[in-house]
Amino acid sequence: KYIGAIFLLSLFCVFGIVCGEMYEEIQLPREFTQGKQTFLAEIISIPEATDKAQIFDVTIFSSSENKTLIDTKIHIRINAPLYPIYTVGEVVKISGIIKEPEVILPTNFETSAKTFDYKRYLHGKGIVGTMVFPSIETTGKIEQSFIYKLFSFKQKSVDIINQKIASPESDLANGVLLGTDSLPKENKDEVRVASLSHIIVLSGFNVAIIVTVVLFLLRFLPFYLRMFISSVLIAGFVVMVGGGASLIRATVMAYVGLLAMVIGRRYDALTALLLALGIYVFINPEAVLYDVSLQLSFLATLGIIILYDDVYYFVSKYVSYESVSSILSTTLSVMILTTPYLMYTFGKFSLYGIVANVFALPLVPLLMASTFVLLCTSFIPLVSHLFAFISYLLSSIILFIAHVISLLPFASVPINISITWMFILYGIILVSVWYLEWKKSLHKIKVSEIDPTLVSF
Repeated sequence: KYIGAIFLLSLFCVFGIVCGEMYEEIQLPREFTQGKQTFLAEIISIPEATDKAQIFDVTIFSSSENKTLIDTKIHIRINAPLYPIYTVGEVVKISGIIKEPEVILPTNFETSAKTFDYKRYLHGKGIVGTMVFPSIETTGKIEQSFIYKLFSFKQKSVDIINQKIASPESDLANGVLLGTDSLPKENKDEVRVASLSHIIVLSGFNVAIIVTVVLFLLRFLPFYLRMFISSVLIAGFVVMVGGGASLIRATVMAYVGLLAMVIGRRYDALTALLLALGIYVFINPEAVLYDVSLQLSFLATLGIIILYDDVYYFVSKYVSYESVSSILSTTLSVMILTTPYLMYTFGKFSLYGIVANVFALPLVPLLMASTFVLLCTSFIPLVSHLFAFISYLLSSIILFIAHVISLLPFASVPINISITWMFILYGIILVSVWYLEWKKSLHKIKVSEIDPTLVSF
């Protein structure tokens, strides 16, 4: 089973690398590369706020105010001031200089970090240029489609949460429930050092909650109708939140699981994961090399699939509480398979990640639930204030855990390894997994020879 999985994984990676290296680079039209430009464009992504700017993508549809249409769609990433706040679907007149994305070099304070080919990364998302603080003027709005209505619904939800909960707690609540990336840099760094970044990245956890809740609430409906409604809601959720790599991977796996339920087949997580990777690489081959989110999401999920049972077997010997054992086993499984990649890519290792996850992870579903109820009851002041307080309290505790962990000595240990050592470490992990599986099969053979009744039982 694992040999076949390794073969398919290698095939997908080779396909992605070859296609990524042979891609035909999209070039900016000549008229957009000469000095200051003025054009009309449509905002196509929900603005994400950072400490100093809001970042969003636009599609240029005319080269000047006279609305001369452009044949080829050109996507540009904009860094704009925090105010005024822009929305998806707005038509804006932009004036400024368009620059091609460049390779990002590590700063003097990040000597362990690797260079990042930002141009190739953005190209995989269809973006061919960037603009920093251009002049922007809103001129109107394109007629709303269903997708834009979903985007608008998300933006209104974010606004409600921001009104009810103070920042940065509101930023964390929005990230956990809606996948926004607006947490202040200081808090984001603390969350990263504590190995809690995964809680603000929408993934299979969020998709699983949606499927579980829908199937539970609609249990009175016919089976196939529940499956259909679950599929539609998952698709709507993915579109609404922007569909990052980890969420798309999780969504494909969820659809495979629903399909297995419909046709009465056993769900195999490894097969679903490889299918999700294959689909994503087919759509965006360059992601194999340049999408860190995809790489980490795949490694984390693969770690849970192939390591969780063995890790849980050892952890449960020393930890009697099942919930704690489960969290520890999940965290260890993820850390084992992602650590070599993190040390190679970022040159850092979080020493207390397990401790932070044990305390913070159980609070995440509670935070998601309370924030969701807050949105549903936003028109009822007393109830919404109660759940706003609960969400604020849970967010504060999670941020406090991240803050305390980040202050501990050696919270983030600089360990920089070469790509050769990364592959050596993964080779050791794979050999260890194979050895454990071999020992299991050997134990089953011995048991069947000694006492066949145990096997039948």
